[in-house]
Amino acid sequence: MNRGEFARAVYEKMHIPITPSRLYFAVAWAQFEGSNAKNNPWDTTEPYPDSTDYNTVGVKNYKTWDDGVYATVSTLILPYYKELVAVLRNPKSSVQEMIAALNASPWGSHITMALYDDVQHNYKLFNKEVAGSPTVAPPSTNALGLAPTTSAVVPTRADVLV
Repeated sequence: MNRGEFARAVYEKMHIPITPSRLYFAVAWAQFEGSNAKNNPWDTTEPYPDSTDYNTVGVKNYKTWDDGVYATVSTLILPYYKELVAVLRNPKSSVQEMIAALNASPWGSHITMALYDDVQHNYKLFNKEVAGSPTVAPPSTNALGLAPTTSAVVPTRADVLV
């Protein structure tokens, strides 16, 4: 399973709209983090049963994909991520607003518009498998991890930069 599928699982649990721009954002976030923590592409430090430390900062390895999704959701619902979650839930939020909200949060990630653009234009390259995750992707998703019945349209560069 890849970074986009992980984001989709988190977004579904948090009632965040699943759109191409939000998936590009999530993959850029994982790329910035850059670790190989198991089932934890955004490098959360949230404790969870059977989790182990990935590094000395406290980033966790999670035993299963579901554990990683649950721990990430548990982190994002903490009060200090309220603004980030509000921006992600707002269907009218721009990419710049998503980036600014993440960068202003205590998460520690500081992605840039340049990284976002790189991910957008090279999505398959950056949408890497999540360490420790199941290796078989659901057969009913496209390159962005969206189900074929999803009506989302891949935005043009101009749409994203608005």
